[in-house]
Amino acid sequence: MTAVSVGETSSAPARRGSAVRPTLRMARFVLPPIGAFAVGIGLWQLVIVAFDIPGYMVPSPATMFTVVRDEYASLAEPTWVTLRESYVGFLLAIVVGVAVLREGSEVVLFLYGVLAGGDDSTASVAFGGFAGLALGAAICMLTYFGLVRIPMRALFATTTVLIALLAAGMAAQAAAFLEKANWLTALDDVVWDSGWLLSDASIPGKALHTLIGYTDQPTAMQLIVYVAILAVTFVLMRLYGAPVKAQAAAARG
Repeated sequence: MTAVSVGETSSAPARRGSAVRPTLRMARFVLPPIGAFAVGIGLWQLVIVAFDIPGYMVPSPATMFTVVRDEYASLAEPTWVTLRESYVGFLLAIVVGVAVLREGSEVVLFLYGVLAGGDDSTASVAFGGFAGLALGAAICMLTYFGLVRIPMRALFATTTVLIALLAAGMAAQAAAFLEKANWLTALDDVVWDSGWLLSDASIPGKALHTLIGYTDQPTAMQLIVYVAILAVTFVLMRLYGAPVKAQAAAARG
């Protein structure tokens, strides 16, 4: 009994120490930025007061806190709209970033395969890579100037549709990769074969494959995923885009 009591007594501090370590580690990461933020706010207020800087030039933290407290009701709705639009923009940026990452990794793997095969010299591969880079930059410039010519009212609708198609294509391609790996075996029958009309191995087919996920032999699962992503995207646009449009129209009126 004495040995057991001593063991339990010695293990209790160890358990308390193991429970305290994560707390200390978290405090070591959290407290410095919070402290730096508090010091920065204090210095900001001190400089405003010490140099008597007018509020219309640089408002003090105390003034901003007072305004937020007194005007909370009128600031809450536009703040929520801004946060929601920022969240949607962040999601769209993730989609575009993943698309660029995917295409970039494909280019790297393709060039590595060409070099590993030994059929082409390093100079010819480098020339082809820079030529492709220049061609991509030219296409980006043409796309940019084309979008600039679109009226502002239709610009966001056009880019939203393009990004929705890009996201749906990426999801359908992910389903195709899972099917090839035999991880997704349901509804894997080919629905149609449009290779006679436009093969996805041709240059236009590759372009459409990159932009909207075109494939000449889609399976039923790929089509379901593609249509589901488009449906969810446009339903969310109707649900969350309509109030913003109504508010904008009311503000203009």
